[in-house]
Amino acid sequence: LLRLDRIYVKNANASSPTALPLRNWRHLSDHAPLSAEIHL
Repeated sequence: LLRLDRIYVKNANASSPTALPLRNWRHLSDHAPLSAEIHL
């Protein structure tokens, strides 16, 4: 299965990507909620 949800950054670095629990976000989108640390 191909994972389609991504976090894109430009002129920065992303680390520690995490998929958040769906139960709190399901009503906002059909995509997985993601978070990451962004280093400028």
